[in-house]
Parts: sequence; structure tokens; C-alpha cells
Amino acid sequence: MSLIDEAASVDPFTNVPVIDLSNVYTDNPTLRKELVTQVRDACIRVGFFYVSNHGIPESTIENAMDAAKRFFALPFDTKMEIESKKQPNYKGYSPLLGGNNDPEGFEFGWEDLDTSAKSHDESTQGDMAGANVWPSEDLVSGFRNAALTNPVLSWECFTILWQQPGIQALQLLNSEKRWINAPPIEGTLVINLGDEFARLTNGIFKPTIHRAFNQNGVERYSIPLFFGIDYNAKLEPMPNCVSPERPFAYEVITAGEYIKSRFNAMYNHK
Repeated sequence: MSLIDEAASVDPFTNVPVIDLSNVYTDNPTLRKELVTQVRDACIRVGFFYVSNHGIPESTIENAMDAAKRFFALPFDTKMEIESKKQPNYKGYSPLLGGNNDPEGFEFGWEDLDTSAKSHDESTQGDMAGANVWPSEDLVSGFRNAALTNPVLSWECFTILWQQPGIQALQLLNSEKRWINAPPIEGTLVINLGDEFARLTNGIFKPTIHRAFNQNGVERYSIPLFFGIDYNAKLEPMPNCVSPERPFAYEVITAGEYIKSRFNAMYNHK
């Protein structure tokens, strides 16, 4: 069955699949094919899935959480000194906008911890290229180092999300307009597809509507890692995702143009 046929026969989802990544490096082709099939089906049916046995040490997550708690505990005026709206590349602190679905956050991009390494060419990286802004080391010691322990890119194509255990917040909207809970599961990460993936697959891989609705009102942390494609690349569907019955669903633009329009709309950034 083709991807187009599979997409046409999808039923509404009622839960989010958990995919074990243990076989990602196996030499057994049957097991690897099974893993690929599970990921493909989750991308078509849900647009979200959990992954277990992902290989990220628990200590890495704990260090990032500790740094995040110390940063967000700073006085508001101190955090506003590095507000993202003051930066030309959207990086820095984003204050609370109001309500349960607009949490405060901190945005940063890839930065090599080895400052002696030759930097990559930023001329092709678009509006989000450029230096990160960080809180003073005197205020939050080790924050930059903890944040950069693993590579991070900006939101665009898909997201890897760590959820704080014990606090239900993430919900997904299925095709029946029902909100489906995606609770934290110990030892897992959540993968969700973004709009760029939908454009590359002509809507076959789903960018499912979702929200983080903290009904308990308790302090909650999450760590999202956003991944994207080259800003000069065109967002146009792959040939096997287009047919006479399923023509182009989106205008073809570059990834950079699309992301800039989304950030401008979200942050009213000039």
C-alpha cells in the first residue's frame, strides 16, 4: 500500500504509541524494518509518538532541569535583560504571556562548546543565526554548559520533548475533535512532527494540533529540542506523496521564509 493510500484510510487515534528504539542499530534487517514501519505508522496516524531506550543519560536531563530551575527562579527584571524580543534572532527569554498555555521559556540555538573549533557559515542560516544570549555566570552558574550538553536546533521540522514526570499537561486533538492525553512516561521522550514535515509529505505525516494544559496549576518544566532543515531548502512535497487525487496542498516556499513568517506572527517580531 502506498503512503497516499495509507493516509486515506487512517482512523482517529485514541492513544499515543510507544516505540522501543533498542533495534535502531541492529544488523537484523527484519527488526530494523519493523522499527521503521512503527515510526511511519505513528507519523501517518498520530503525528506524535513516545520513544524508549533512546540513549540519553538520566544525568544529562537532571543537569538541564537543575539549570532551568535556577534560571527561572531569577527575578523577572533580571530575566528580561535577555528577552528574546530584544534580540535580532529570536533567542533569549520569553516571559509569561498569560493563561495556562503560554508558559515562560528560554530559546537558544546550536553552539559548539569547543570555542576553538571553526564555526560553520552563518550566512546561509537565516534570521535565527547569530550568537546566543545567556544569563550571567554569576547569576546561574553552569547554565550555558548544561543547556549545550546536547545539540539543539530551532523549532521547525520536528520536536523531541522531555516531560516532567507526574504532571499531566500535553494533549493532542484527534480527527474527532477529542483531546487525547499524552502523559509523561518514565524513561521516554515524545517526538512530534511539525509543519515542515507536513509540507514535505503533502500532509501525509501529520502536524497534530496539541496543547500543554496544566490543569493542576503546579509548577511544571519541560525540555523541547526543535529540529529543522536548511533555510534555503524549498518546502515542496516528495514525488511519492503527490497524485492526481492528492495534488499539492501547500504553497512552495523556502524553509527560511516559512519559519520567519511563523515567528513574526507568534512573537510580533520586527
